[in-house]
Amino acid sequence: MKPELKVVDAVDPARVKRNKEAAEYLRELADRWENNEILEMVVVANDKEGYCFESYGNFEDRWRMLGALEHAKSGVFNN
Repeated sequence: MKPELKVVDAVDPARVKRNKEAAEYLRELADRWENNEILEMVVVANDKEGYCFESYGNFEDRWRMLGALEHAKSGVFNN
């Protein structure tokens, strides 16, 4: 049986504050990416409105990006 994916509602004020800070950080990353200071990026989002997960990636070396994703996975488990 597949586990059901649930979308988390962002009502908690602490979550709203964290989201605002994260959005500011993502805007900084977008500016750096536009200025070619960041060469590759992958973004994954849990879309509350669309009831789905979304992803976007722009990279040249799939193996390097998979290694980076494997490294990032530990952050998911530790947060």
